[in-house]
Amino acid sequence: VKVGLVQWIGYTPLYVAEHDHQLPQNQRIIDFNSNYDVIEAFKEGRLDGAFLTMNEVLELIQDGMKLKVIYAIDTSNGADAILAKQGIANIKELKGKRVAYEPQSVQEYLLSRALEKNGMQMSDIKSVLCKFSEQLELRRKNGFDGIVTFEPIKHKLLATGLHTVFSSRDIPNEIVNVFVVTETAFKKNKETLIKTLQALLHATKKIQKDKSTESVVATYLHTTPDALKNAYDGVVLLSKKANLHLLSGEKTCSFAYDQAYETFS
Repeated sequence: VKVGLVQWIGYTPLYVAEHDHQLPQNQRIIDFNSNYDVIEAFKEGRLDGAFLTMNEVLELIQDGMKLKVIYAIDTSNGADAILAKQGIANIKELKGKRVAYEPQSVQEYLLSRALEKNGMQMSDIKSVLCKFSEQLELRRKNGFDGIVTFEPIKHKLLATGLHTVFSSRDIPNEIVNVFVVTETAFKKNKETLIKTLQALLHATKKIQKDKSTESVVATYLHTTPDALKNAYDGVVLLSKKANLHLLSGEKTCSFAYDQAYETFS
């Protein structure tokens, strides 16, 4: 069972589960440089499942893919952000400026929402298309005035003198990262998928109680434990209860951040 993903602070439970050898033996986790690459591999049938944002999944469904969302791993609460150079105070001041982002991904979604909330459109900016893995190099080349990014790259870009002008905290509960599989994989590998969900729930509980997991996750994300602690502030790992609520199909679906880390029954 091949599952694709890009580095992201919210996938912490997956990293811990893999480190602890809790994932099923017949499951293979494949790292990609960008969500764009994950999506393309998924479309081409090279993956059975993926960790993506819900808006990316909806676009795939609109393209005709038969998919099943089986788990919501986290919701972004600031870890996705739009950064800008000094002298640019807010989103409106990005008008006519170069803004870098990865197309057809959560970055494009966050940018479009930020512009919408400020009475602007994509045509009001100069788009600079780049993959997530290219962002630091683009910064070194002075290739943008603003950039849409997420952890674990966000804090590295902030360290270069950029500052935040908009984040997922401004659109709470809109960016939810989910585990999605094809309908075929769902039918053929239910036992494997159930074991994966059990491993993720177990790892989430361990993260709450065991600080040694921070060094494990820091290694996976190529960062330091101290930087990781700050990054944690921008994401909420979702509980079993939150999952049951989110995936219930109810039209009025809400949950509180302070309930996300409750002890699972």
